[in-house]
Amino acid sequence: PDVSRAGRLGFVEEGETIALVGPFSPSLDASELSKLRGEPLPDGLPEVDIEAVRAVQLVVRDAVREGLVDSAHDIAEGGIAVALTECALAASLGAAVTLDGQGDVWQALFGEASGGFIVCGHATAIAQLSERTELIVIGKVGGDELRIEVGDEVIELALSDLRTSHRSLEALFQ
Repeated sequence: PDVSRAGRLGFVEEGETIALVGPFSPSLDASELSKLRGEPLPDGLPEVDIEAVRAVQLVVRDAVREGLVDSAHDIAEGGIAVALTECALAASLGAAVTLDGQGDVWQALFGEASGGFIVCGHATAIAQLSERTELIVIGKVGGDELRIEVGDEVIELALSDLRTSHRSLEALFQ
């Protein structure tokens, strides 16, 4: 209702807390990565708890409208790694993130599912949001690179390299 409270995609401020919000259980089944690998579509997909997804969407929407979080981005095509990259590139701000190291690293980075959001805000705001919905603090905004740690694996990419790669992809579709 108030345009000045519209959400934004990119990170906002050095030092802000990054959290994963919602009932997000990533899967590589029918994901963008699976399509790129040429894998066939599965016979079925995991069930989605529509009410849980709707509930977290309402909480995130309200947190954006209230100015509680500074940015929110759904985790859709490409999974968490792609969503984090989009947040970093949109703001020209890097981040350091640690994800759950249990299970498949590819699934943790590129798995997709309904109901997940990456949000950032001041630590006190993220704590307030945790009183409304399930969330996991995964990192901090800052620097000129995106660093994602999953178990023993670490990805470190300079924002300048990510931007160059992104522009190369854009050129394919012009």
